[in-house]
Amino acid sequence: MNVDAAVNFADGWTGLGATVRNTRGEVILAATWRCSSPDDVEFSEALAIFEGLKMARAVGLHSLVIESDSKNVIDLILGKIKSYKQVGWLVSEIQDMAVAGNCLFKSVPRVCNVAAHMLAKMALLSPDNNVWLEEAPSELSPFLYANSCFVV
Repeated sequence: MNVDAAVNFADGWTGLGATVRNTRGEVILAATWRCSSPDDVEFSEALAIFEGLKMARAVGLHSLVIESDSKNVIDLILGKIKSYKQVGWLVSEIQDMAVAGNCLFKSVPRVCNVAAHMLAKMALLSPDNNVWLEEAPSELSPFLYANSCFVV
C-alpha cells in the first residue's frame, strides 16, 4: 500500500491518498480523503497511513507492505525515533493496527510514491471521500503503470 498526504495551508485542507496493489501490480483499492489541515505535516502523513490501514482492513486486507515518502513518520512507526508531538498518539494507533495484521513499513522516495501523491492532490479538490475497488481513477493510470519502483 502506498500512501501520501498533500497539505494546503492556505485553504486549510489536507488531502490523503492510498493505493493498494497485488503482487502483479493490479489495483485492489484506491482511496482519497479530505480533512481539515492540522498544523503538523508529519501528523498528516501519519493520518494517510492510518486511514489507508483502516480502509484496507475494512475490505479484508491484513498482510500489507506500507510505503510512504515520509521517512520521519516511518521511523516513528518503527520506533527508530520518538516524538512528543500530537503525532505520537496516532503512531501508537498505527502500531496497534500493524500488530493485529502482518504489516511491513518502508520509506520510499517520492518518485516511487507518485500515484499516492496524485490521489492526495485529487482529494484536495473534492469535498467527498472516494473509494475505488479493483480499479483506480483513470487520471491515475499513467502514474500507476509507469512507476519504475514497482517490482514484482
